[in-house]
Amino acid sequence: MRFIFFILFLSVSRVSFAGEPESFISPSPEKITRLSELHAQADGLMAENKFRQAVNVYTEIILLEPDDESAYANLGRAYMILGDRDRAKDAFRNALEINPDNPMSLVGLKRLTDPDASNG
Repeated sequence: MRFIFFILFLSVSRVSFAGEPESFISPSPEKITRLSELHAQADGLMAENKFRQAVNVYTEIILLEPDDESAYANLGRAYMILGDRDRAKDAFRNALEINPDNPMSLVGLKRLTDPDASNG
């Protein structure tokens, strides 16, 4: 049960371990391969409308790579589709902390915060 709460916490907040500047750490080739596999898996789940499972995989990606703006943006999209507006906003905001110009997060956050954005 604690693990589930930990995963939920990580799905809405960025984590930096050991106080190291994440931008200076180069991932290993194995980690890059694993992240690529996980992204493909999560994207496939989204295409199959398996949004809850996609949330779990995007969360796993974030555990491996806390600065993965794409994982946060897609996590926000999955939460938005599931109707979890608060978690969607948090995920989009986390993506925007990494890259303030992330288009998916900018659009998603606007749709969630501006009722007229969906109608136009």
